[in-house]
Amino acid sequence: SLYGPEEYSYFFYADNQNGDYDICFTHYLKTDFYTPSSPEIINGPDTLMPVNSDKDDLYPSFTEDLTKLFFCSNRENEVFNIYSMQLPGPAGLHDFLSSDEPGEAVLISELSSESNDKCPYIHADIMVFVSDREGGYGGFDLYYSLLEDGAWSAPVNFGPKINTDYDEYRPIIFSFEEVQKNLMIFSSDRPGGLGGFDLYMVKADGYIQN
Repeated sequence: SLYGPEEYSYFFYADNQNGDYDICFTHYLKTDFYTPSSPEIINGPDTLMPVNSDKDDLYPSFTEDLTKLFFCSNRENEVFNIYSMQLPGPAGLHDFLSSDEPGEAVLISELSSESNDKCPYIHADIMVFVSDREGGYGGFDLYYSLLEDGAWSAPVNFGPKINTDYDEYRPIIFSFEEVQKNLMIFSSDRPGGLGGFDLYMVKADGYIQN
């Protein structure tokens, strides 16, 4: 979700009439965020036309300064890869969201493999994502990469203390000031949960080598 002083947008993905997945958003406008009964205007959902292709486009993640969007897509291959798209920043974001013109999606080659690379999430200079590439522990594993001098480092597997031979999926990472740590939340269908995919949390700093 992206927040402003009096408005915010919620981003998600959904399948379209052709059976492909598109990135969509709903725009909310409130006259007073601090008054629960204040009038609220809801626009959408709309498809994010500058980003979407005729294939599957999923899992949008924005940099904090709103200058770059990351997502995954199978637009070029049978497998999913991670892409980025330059954004105009907060001042031009509304025009970007409402535009029908296709943007320039750039494949992030440093993060790409011949397997599926999905669920990118950006926090500061850390990218977390999942992949079923060779060398993992089975199914989808969690990986991270660091932005160093404008380029992404080689992806690193979080290792067997986090990954299992089941699927680990949809990570998010964020700073938690009270413990002064980066925390990561992800889902997994490993045994020992309540069924299906359960949520897990870990202090990520102990696993990320800067």
